[in-house]
Amino acid sequence: MEPQLAGLVAKYFANTTTFAPELRRVDPVVNLTSVDTPKIEWTGFLLGTFTELFQFDTIGCHLYIDNVSVKPGSKVLLIETHLHGIRVESTYGAPIVQLKYSSARTPAQVVPSSVLFPVATEILPRLRFTGV
Repeated sequence: MEPQLAGLVAKYFANTTTFAPELRRVDPVVNLTSVDTPKIEWTGFLLGTFTELFQFDTIGCHLYIDNVSVKPGSKVLLIETHLHGIRVESTYGAPIVQLKYSSARTPAQVVPSSVLFPVATEILPRLRFTGV
């Protein structure tokens, strides 16, 4: 697996019953429009950009944040600068797999690579500048 600072660790499986992935890499986002692999799992960390409720919308996948299942359209409280564990599992046979979110201050969009990290040790301290 190549070192990459943004995205989630993706494991591509040849079938739904195997435990060893055929391919392992870091994907910058979860947004596939033509899925030809029976099973894909993404894991890593989601950085809270604001402390507020985020609505998650999924297509062709199941979402878990901090080891809790999140139903499509559900809202989850993310904490600013906090790393939340994230796992996304593709649904068998889904032709499209997509993970989107939105909040009061974040327009609906595919969850960007700027808030996704494969491992927590790759997070550098961040500063937020605000106007006075």
